[in-house]
Amino acid sequence: APAKVETAAPAKVETAAPAKVETAPAKAADDDDDEPNVTSALPDGCAMYFDKRYKRYYFVTTQANGTATTDWTHPNGKEAQAQLEKDVLNWYKAKEAKAAAAKASAPAASPTTNNNLNTGATPWAPGGSASGTSTGAKPWAPPNALPSGWEQKTDAYGRTYYVDHNSKTTTWTRPTA
Repeated sequence: APAKVETAAPAKVETAAPAKVETAPAKAADDDDDEPNVTSALPDGCAMYFDKRYKRYYFVTTQANGTATTDWTHPNGKEAQAQLEKDVLNWYKAKEAKAAAAKASAPAASPTTNNNLNTGATPWAPGGSASGTSTGAKPWAPPNALPSGWEQKTDAYGRTYYVDHNSKTTTWTRPTA
């Protein structure tokens, strides 16, 4: 008969739950990053992260068993969610105002350019023509141009979305030409 082997049960590891704290991105208030510098009180086991693509915060809640869930809705309810969205909106408005002020105080553009001021033609147009046209089938379009019938817009929270006037639809994803 095989010998009986005694084994000890694995030791239980106790981990302390995170304390309730004000959570905010770790950066200076005047940072020109795309992430709003806002705070929000969170319950134990919850963390707040910023999604740069959708320009909004999401929440990760870790349960006692180690599983984690994510949610766009603030764990402290509708009032906390509304306050966070208001803070984010105000941050974006302040950022836009700062950019507008910087643009207004910037020196005026040089009156000399490579454009023909009468025709608007540029010597760097495809094919090297000064008329801005080429012999190709497609007209020249600037880099990152949207397809025909599309428009880029920004919602009240500073998030970019795209309108397809051809199909009368909208999307968060930038269309490709």
